[in-house]
Amino acid sequence: MSQKSTFLEALFLTILIFGIGILVGVWFESYRVSQIDALYTMSELRLLDWNIAQSALESASCTEANTEIMNFADRIYEEAKLLDKYEGASRLSDTIMLRHQKYDLMRVSLLHSAVNIKQRCNSNFTIVTYFYKYVEPETETRAIQSIFSRALSDLKAEKQGRVLLIPIAGDIDMMSIQSTVKKLNVTALPTILIDGKKITSAEQLLNLKNLV
Repeated sequence: MSQKSTFLEALFLTILIFGIGILVGVWFESYRVSQIDALYTMSELRLLDWNIAQSALESASCTEANTEIMNFADRIYEEAKLLDKYEGASRLSDTIMLRHQKYDLMRVSLLHSAVNIKQRCNSNFTIVTYFYKYVEPETETRAIQSIFSRALSDLKAEKQGRVLLIPIAGDIDMMSIQSTVKKLNVTALPTILIDGKKITSAEQLLNLKNLV
């Protein structure tokens, strides 16, 4: 009877712990999905806001245009880092892919606007564009992109206010993205461009701060 009682107690504890684990997992997944949904909703608002603001920036003073585009780039960069964090724990699905496109469309639009402002105002900020592979990157590609991301994050932190960093998924099947990739002659992913010029060697990657 003692052995049977001990067995039942152990079984009950096992089931209890297992059940708690499932509940915690479900709660965490629901929380993560809600955070992703909140970010995507924010991206829709950002995109709408940006589309409206672009016409105003065309006639704005260079000082105002430079400040606004830098602030906007910083906001969506920070939001994108959160998005990557939450997406990293999730299986890539068609829904996530469609929602992710909103951020990439916004970044492409930001890139074109930044180039126009830089040309119009002879701005002293540097446009660093990072085209990366988003759809099922190979292990080697993920490792390379991790190195690129860290290097670019360090560069942005060191050159705060002087670097406009725009990461874009180069393999998203959207006309505006693919036409931009083709126009900039991006033939491989990942690729980093500094004011439209490609980083072509490991030495250049290690000395990014000297190229800006």
